[in-house]
Amino acid sequence: MRTYREQNKVAESDMNAKKSQIAELRHRLAVLEGRLPSAVQLAPVPASAQTEQGPAPLGEVQCTRASESNELSSRIVLGVSKLDRLFARDGLNGASLHEFYASEMRLSGALSGFLCALLSLISKQRAGAVLWITDRTVQQETGIPYPPGLAQFGVDPARIVFVQPNKTEEVLWAMEEGAQCSTLCAVVGEIAGSFRNFDLTVTRRLVLRAEQSGVPVLLARHGAQAHPSAALSRWRIAPKTSRFSGAVRARRFMPSRAFVGNPGWRVTLEKNRDGRPGFCDLEWNHAKRCFKEAPTYSMPMVRRTGNGSSLPERTGQVVALRAYR
Repeated sequence: MRTYREQNKVAESDMNAKKSQIAELRHRLAVLEGRLPSAVQLAPVPASAQTEQGPAPLGEVQCTRASESNELSSRIVLGVSKLDRLFARDGLNGASLHEFYASEMRLSGALSGFLCALLSLISKQRAGAVLWITDRTVQQETGIPYPPGLAQFGVDPARIVFVQPNKTEEVLWAMEEGAQCSTLCAVVGEIAGSFRNFDLTVTRRLVLRAEQSGVPVLLARHGAQAHPSAALSRWRIAPKTSRFSGAVRARRFMPSRAFVGNPGWRVTLEKNRDGRPGFCDLEWNHAKRCFKEAPTYSMPMVRRTGNGSSLPERTGQVVALRAYR
């Protein structure tokens, strides 16, 4: 038989355990809803009080260092300090789900171009094929990836495994199956509009699969708006006017691509569970296969004359007008 004091101690320990579980569940819900960065840790006091004090064993220290090195190697560095500094560590976390969307269907070209540029960076770090899954509605509105265009961004078309499911539900299923394959370079999924089954549960499963396999999962939503999800980051992509390259001044034969400026985007990081939000104007250099921050430039509204002032004569003088009857 237990004494009264022993029963009180057992009840207090059970209550502390329940409080710690409730605090942990609240923390997880806040992270999933995007109200709390994942870097913030709210460890319950009773759980930490039960751990042994003092230095950790040598085996645990080595495992911690190995996990940190693996996390650093899985980072996708964008090469633009303004964007890389928005994260807890430089670059995107490659072992997670990232969401990209365009507010209108006519902006799908900019969204697809940014995905190709990002895949070009990922393909430098990771080997294997790219699993590209496209919804039927997206195929009808925007078409399928163009192999010469992929090669221009630096993505080998031979590494693309293109999947055309019949239903939108099958897109998410194929993405989840591909996220479990650690030999893939990346998984890309494209859907149109706001899909009702695109919720926290589905995206949470994608995040867990990506974290276990270490495969980057990129979800592109064409003609959609911001929607609650468990993705580590959410990006809004919009086109930006590109600068003219100035190759027309060269008095020799130039390819047609030389007369077109570099692709440009206004990239807005609306949600970032691995840091803080922000925005940046980007350009893509096809020759060097890298991003760079787009410089700000302006053009004069009125050109000045070559040999004199651009202002007309007698500017600022008051002239009397004769009245006619």
